[in-house]
Amino acid sequence: METARKKLRKKLDLQSFLAALAVLYWHAGNHVHFGLGEDSLAFRAEQGAIGLMMWAVPFFFGVSAYWFFRDFSLDQLLGKWKRRIKSLLIPYLLWNSLYYLYYAVFLRLGPAQRTLMTAPAPLTLAEALKGIFLHEYLGVMWYIKLLMVFVLLAPLFYYAFRHRYLGGALLAVLGILYALGLPFPENPISLNWESLFFYSAGVYLALCFPALPEKNIAPSTKWAARGGVILLVPLSACIGKPPAYTLLMTVLLFLSMPEPGKKEPFLLSIGFFLYAAHMMLMQLPEKALILLLPHNDAGALITYGLTPLFTVGLALGIAWALYRYLPGLYGLLTGGRGSRRGMQVTK
Repeated sequence: METARKKLRKKLDLQSFLAALAVLYWHAGNHVHFGLGEDSLAFRAEQGAIGLMMWAVPFFFGVSAYWFFRDFSLDQLLGKWKRRIKSLLIPYLLWNSLYYLYYAVFLRLGPAQRTLMTAPAPLTLAEALKGIFLHEYLGVMWYIKLLMVFVLLAPLFYYAFRHRYLGGALLAVLGILYALGLPFPENPISLNWESLFFYSAGVYLALCFPALPEKNIAPSTKWAARGGVILLVPLSACIGKPPAYTLLMTVLLFLSMPEPGKKEPFLLSIGFFLYAAHMMLMQLPEKALILLLPHNDAGALITYGLTPLFTVGLALGIAWALYRYLPGLYGLLTGGRGSRRGMQVTK
């Protein structure tokens, strides 16, 4: 009989949860709130930690592409586009709307403004439209926006990467451009070499090696990959180029992924909910710690370490309450990932 831990590991989308947690630490820098400059220990430590988390969004791009294109054919395209309206477009608009209301309405309340020490947003139609459609108040939604563009361009990605050798050559070219750090032309969709490379890598693996990562990789290799993730963090300081570290972390996490299948909906949805909600939820524990702790390097570092952890606890409590008492709303906010009917991770 399987232990509870093994059952949980099969149900929890662990890699996506870890990537969402990494995004929290990416956004938790707070040395400015403690009156510390860029020459402070807190600033250097925060920058070092942020450097360790740079794999998170590329990992999301690669995995999203892999599950979209795994066993893909063009006759599935309309169905996949329709499902992405629910899983991407609706959450994008809902979360952007919630964040605009939070900044424009909630922060106008006297106690909220005094406690969170944040100026409210302009309460105008133009500002509301910018907030809802251009993610003005939820910057992390650039990822969902770009992912929707990639989904619309699915036929182009399909024809570019469906041949093993030609697709591999094109992927290598994109990898070189990414590694060289060449500037990407300005564009309104936040496209860059890193996102394009990792999404293309996910497409290429899905089309040319659709059995990865579960069938062609032995369990011992999966555990070696998981161990590599742990060991690579302290060794990352020895890697001179950030692209090398990002690529290695993404590959190791990909190789350590469990087999696809039916997931428990609440656990499957946590990573997405945490990614979307954290910018709002982080403010409360962060401001509380800033008020309670001394304004020095130690206080800043403690705040940086604890804020994401407290935010995870807060997000889990809110997510569970929504899942339990308002399942329809929770399903919309998580793009169907938190639907009581469950969801196949391969779709």
